[in-house]
Amino acid sequence: IVEEAQGEPLPESAPQPSVEQTDELEVDESGEVSEPAPVRSEPRPPIAPGLPLTAYGDDQLDEMAKWIASDGVERSESQMVAELIEALQIVRRGAQVNAVLANVARRNGAVADPAEESADEEA
Repeated sequence: IVEEAQGEPLPESAPQPSVEQTDELEVDESGEVSEPAPVRSEPRPPIAPGLPLTAYGDDQLDEMAKWIASDGVERSESQMVAELIEALQIVRRGAQVNAVLANVARRNGAVADPAEESADEEA
């Protein structure tokens, strides 16, 4: 339409990157490019999501934590707890759920939360 109005062909624009060039980057909702999401190196354990926390054994919780950590991303204790809650689709939350999952996170190598580290150093 613009070509007809001016009578001249439009100048060629810079080549657009192909899908192959951009598939490693992700674009968030604001249109900014971010790094790709980490990929887990292990398959998800065959553990049913959506059950009460008490339905899961320690071994199952450890398997889930190891699966979450298999993407190589270092997580704080609270980040691992949040990931476990999401992966297991835990609906009922509270101090006991957080305490159990924090213990799972600690025994599976999650890094202590920065706020807790500074509180430990002050004590």
